[in-house]
Amino acid sequence: MDVAVIGSGVAGFAAANALARRGLRPVVLDVGETLDARRSGVVEKLKRIRLGELDPEDRALVSDNNTLDAGVLPKKLHFGSDYIYASDREFAKTCSRQGGRVAFPTFARGGFSNIWGAAALPTDGCDMVDWPIARGDLDSHYRSVAELIPMLDGEGTLAAAFPSYHKSSGSADPGPQGRALLEDLRAARERLMARSTLFGPARLCIHTAGQPHSENNECVDCGECFVGCARGSIFSTLPLLSAWQAQGRIAYRSGL
Repeated sequence: MDVAVIGSGVAGFAAANALARRGLRPVVLDVGETLDARRSGVVEKLKRIRLGELDPEDRALVSDNNTLDAGVLPKKLHFGSDYIYASDREFAKTCSRQGGRVAFPTFARGGFSNIWGAAALPTDGCDMVDWPIARGDLDSHYRSVAELIPMLDGEGTLAAAFPSYHKSSGSADPGPQGRALLEDLRAARERLMARSTLFGPARLCIHTAGQPHSENNECVDCGECFVGCARGSIFSTLPLLSAWQAQGRIAYRSGL
């Protein structure tokens, strides 16, 4: 059986893994756009040094964001490039009546996993009341994806509505303000629960020690997340897709 998966973002990545686990060898079909060569060269430097240690010209190239002062909600760029937002492609014209931050598609290799904020929560049961399936029907699938993606977790009450599905979740220091806020929330736990209010550290898909597929990618708290993560600490589908391709578990065809 020949099976094609369209796109290499998180959804396509999870679908390809599910098919490979069933003994198939899916072909991932992708446009596969990537960061330009000059910026990619600077990113290679950033794997060894901090942003502030870069040559000023290189630093300006990868940290510039010309959407910040445009009078509209700014975009998150990928090391200074907006290639991730496919607003104008000859093969896929996109028109919108709305200016500013429009929900354009992406044709990047890895999809929006290149620039996402890494926050992930399962769909809550109350949001599925008119679905043909229940939240419990998705549990096994959430667990399968959780085996591939690192996840931060911690003390709180989020799990009452949003299970983590992880056997071993990671943790990260939320900083002094975050610690103080969580301490206040813990002190008010019973009152919050009485008001059906849940709390807890953000469920971020960030590589930390002991997490799945996190070797050499652990977050070092550099604080440069909005420029881009040169270490790959914020989860992206790219490393595993490349590994699966090298192992022959999947085939990957770009330029389509």
